Order: sequence, then structure tokens, then C-alpha cells
Amino acid sequence: MPFVGLHVIPHVPIESPTPWPDACAAELAQENCESHPSIRQRSLAIAQDIATAAPDVIVMIVPHGLAMEDAWGVYCNSFAEGYPAFKTAGPWETPEFKVRVEIDQTAAREVLAAFNVNNVPCQAVTFRGMVMDWAGATLGHSEAIPIHFIRQKYTKAKYVFVSVPGPEKRMRNSPQFLPELRRVGQALHAALTSTNKSSHLSQQRVSVVISCDLAHTHPIRPESRVYKAGRVRAPYGEDADASKAFDELCGMWAKTLKGNCLDAAAHIQEEARSCGYPGLVVADEMLKKHRGKIGARVEAENALRTGNFWYDVWVYCGVMTLSVTWS
Repeated sequence: MPFVGLHVIPHVPIESPTPWPDACAAELAQENCESHPSIRQRSLAIAQDIATAAPDVIVMIVPHGLAMEDAWGVYCNSFAEGYPAFKTAGPWETPEFKVRVEIDQTAAREVLAAFNVNNVPCQAVTFRGMVMDWAGATLGHSEAIPIHFIRQKYTKAKYVFVSVPGPEKRMRNSPQFLPELRRVGQALHAALTSTNKSSHLSQQRVSVVISCDLAHTHPIRPESRVYKAGRVRAPYGEDADASKAFDELCGMWAKTLKGNCLDAAAHIQEEARSCGYPGLVVADEMLKKHRGKIGARVEAENALRTGNFWYDVWVYCGVMTLSVTWS
């Protein structure tokens, strides 16, 4: 069965128009942020794309899971549950909710096997050291928020969670990290498109979700409600030039699928501090064969629908959504 889609969903506070609310509304666009589709609208639209593709399994790549210093983690419990862990009021408002999903343990083991074949450092992760029905993996905001939207439209899939290595590797060594990221994309693509009839994944419809925010170092403006609430600096410090350039490069990649945009972004990742960048490089590797379908129309209009191929992208001030589906 096919690999049917790849989607990028942010994990920012879901009642906010931007990841650092009102922080830089004028920096990347002339319009007021209220003129842009909300993160909620964009995420729900992607959830509908996922529902239309009807996957049996969703492979989710997450940057804030149980992170090991130098290895990718694949959760192997029978289920996972958790909360977004943001404040429930104020400028970071996210409603309190809990998500619980079933993990496809067979698919998780096949992903691990594919990583090993492709020389990707990886480790099976079993929370609480047991796979009993009552012992689940723990989810945080980078999993719970995308799942919150997906499950409003689609509840039939099991999940595989792939946790990106820790921040030292993820944020500070990005140019050196690139070859490994591309091997991860190659390994996942091979696993999801296998024609081996004894493979469990070969019998499933599979979608991939990248949990992703872009630059975390956009300056917080004095007129913003975050500033007025007492947060006068971005959580990782501020670098206006790097954050703007990084987001522009990621946006250019999303509209063209030209991997050299992400290669260039790697050199300012340490200043931009994007948690989702590794997932974008993995996505780029997985979408290589679709590059020829992405052209001037997407660059100009952010969307393309041709037969059974649907492509939609949106990039704005530290956040992006991307939805690619095919059958």
C-alpha cells in the first residue's frame, strides 16, 4: 500500500496568531496578522487532507520528545498519551486537553530496522520499561498539538513516533548533521514504499507528519501582548537578521522543494534556533521524486492541484504549514 502524504504542522500555542504572539507581525509581511489564516485554520485544513488520504499509520517526527544526545528514538509502547503543557491563559494560551493514541508497534520496529540499514543511530524507546497495556509513552506539546488537530478530522490511524536527537546536535551542528538527516529521509522513504510483501508497512497506507516551528529568535516588539505580559525577549534570545533569513530560506524550500535552500539554512540554524529544521530536511529527502511537479504556480500562489496531487504551503513569522498528498 502507498506512502500517501507528508504534512508539516506547527506546535505553537494554538490560540495565538503567531508562535511568539504578535511578536513580529510586520517583520515578514506588510499585512496585519489578523489578515492571515490562523494557525488553527491551517492545521485543521491539513487534518482534513490527512482524513482524505485515510492513512492506516501516521509516522510523526517530533523535536521535543524523549531526546537522546546522539540517537533517534522510536517509541515502542502500545499507546501514547499526554498534554500540550502550555499555560492555559494569557499570551501563550492553549486550552487544557489530553490526547491518547495507539502506537503501531510492528511499524515502529520496521522503522528502526530501516534506520539500522541506512546507518542512522537509533534506539527503541520503551517508557517505564514495559509494554503492558496500561503503560504508555508520554507525549508533550510537539506531539499533542498536531494530534489535537488531526483527531478533530480523523481518528482511524495508529501512530509511530520518531524523536529527533537532543538540542546539542539538533541546533548547534546543523551543517554536520545534514548527511544524517538525509539518511533518515532515505530510510523512511524506503520503509514506507517497500514492495516486500512480508513487510507490515508495505500493507499500510502511511502519512508522515513533521511537528515543526521555524526560527525562535524573532524579536519581541514592545507593542506586543507578550512584551506587555512581562516577556521582553524571545526564549532563546533575539537575532532579527538570522531569524528572518532562516524563515525565508525555509519558505523558499517549501515553495520550490529545492534542497539547497535548506542546506543554506543549516549555516544559520544555531542563530535561528528552529526546533523543526531537522524534520524539514527529512521531508525534503522524502519528497525528492515530487520536485518536478512543483513550479512557478506554487511559488506564486502557494498551492497546486493536478489530478491526484495536492500541494499547499503557508509560511509566516516563525511558523509554516505544508501539506502534500497523492494517491
